Amino acid sequence: MRPVRYVFLAALWLAVPLAGALTGPSASAAPAAATGPAGLSPSAIAARDDTRIAEQTYLYAYPLVLMDLTRRQDTNVNAGSSPDRGPANRFIHRTADAAPGADQSATEAARSRAWIDLEDGPVVLSLPDTRGRDYTLTLSDMWGDVIAVLGKRTTGTAARNLIVVPAGWAGTLPSNLPTITATTAYLRARLRVQTFGSGDSAQALDVQNTFAMTPLSAWQSSGQAIHMRADPGINMLTTPRDQIARMTPPEFFAYVADLLRRHAPHATDQPLIARMARLGIKPGQRLRADELSPAVHRALRLGAAAAQARLSPPATATPLNNGWRLPSATQGVYGNDYLTRARAAWSGENGVSAEDEWRAVAVQDAGGEPLSGDHAYTLRFEADALPPGLSGWSLRSIPLDGAAFDGSRARLLTDRSPLVYNADGSLDLVLQSEPPDAGDAANWLRLPMGSTSVILHLFTADATAIDGTWMPPALVRAD
Repeated sequence: MRPVRYVFLAALWLAVPLAGALTGPSASAAPAAATGPAGLSPSAIAARDDTRIAEQTYLYAYPLVLMDLTRRQDTNVNAGSSPDRGPANRFIHRTADAAPGADQSATEAARSRAWIDLEDGPVVLSLPDTRGRDYTLTLSDMWGDVIAVLGKRTTGTAARNLIVVPAGWAGTLPSNLPTITATTAYLRARLRVQTFGSGDSAQALDVQNTFAMTPLSAWQSSGQAIHMRADPGINMLTTPRDQIARMTPPEFFAYVADLLRRHAPHATDQPLIARMARLGIKPGQRLRADELSPAVHRALRLGAAAAQARLSPPATATPLNNGWRLPSATQGVYGNDYLTRARAAWSGENGVSAEDEWRAVAVQDAGGEPLSGDHAYTLRFEADALPPGLSGWSLRSIPLDGAAFDGSRARLLTDRSPLVYNADGSLDLVLQSEPPDAGDAANWLRLPMGSTSVILHLFTADATAIDGTWMPPALVRAD
């Protein structure tokens, strides 16, 4: 015999629709529209999600677009026609002079840069014997991630040749050359060569000139051919950052889709790549603005605006330590931290690893007040807490408002400056706009008038700086 409770429930189930039929529809009985979190409808949730995808995509791809525009400008000149630019696969050397007008006894480093073009095949890097002189050659891909570091810290200073190979290349390689597999079709190379003051400039430049890169085809034939591919359509006057700011959202995202055809996403980017497809942004496929729905246009517009607002972090976004902004723990190798990578690209700080160039920026003094050349400060490093740059360090000041800075007096100090240490090994530096008393002149860093910041570079930073065990001391107001 069927249990009574089941009979009752069955009768109740049958009665519910019957009751509705008998009483007829009413405003109070009408079913409510389905809603999601915060009372949003499914369509509103989808629109919000699409906007979020567009924002994430913009931040994700910003370094790629910026790097490509920069590369096109940098390599769109003939060899020797510009001190800062030149064809791909050729180093552009800067002499070992310090910033214009700076104390020439305080030269920071000799620097060179180049773009490696792998679209026609591998490129050979020829590194000289620097006889123990420290150098760092950093290779970063089009996303701004460091893929290789060559130099005293990693590979030593003996002469060697290496070959950089594009991903998926199937040709024959010399068997005796170590290889570096590139993650994108172009790489940016940054070279820093140690210097020992202004008297060493000529020798440092000689060392710079012995670094070379050669396409494999030319290297095997003992040639040094550099083929110039000038493009008159490239905007050489507007900075890449300003060019991006002037792009419409469809233009930007169409550029992204095209670049992803030549520069493969990292393997860990797959989740975002899959979500991008919802907006029609697919690697290698043309994005046509006239084929996008109004809803997608709106998502692209709102997402791009939200991303642009996040590129420049607010002053309170990064925690301060003793008034200093310390580098990100992911500097140079960002993984899926797309926001940090985008901000590094926007500020020009991407493509360098923290181990090789650790960079901290002081923006406040010990009392939490903004730094200003209208005041004087002291910066004291204790004997057991000197800047832990195994290959040296530098300290410089820059104006925050972009105003011209008369550099006729020192605005750069390094570990190779003629500094005067205290008897116990500690170091007291004086930071102010006007020259100090004669006794402090050797340890003086000039500040520009008005709002300023102070930048500390550690070259080949010790692990204590990388993991935060050591951090710069606070600047103390002296007036």
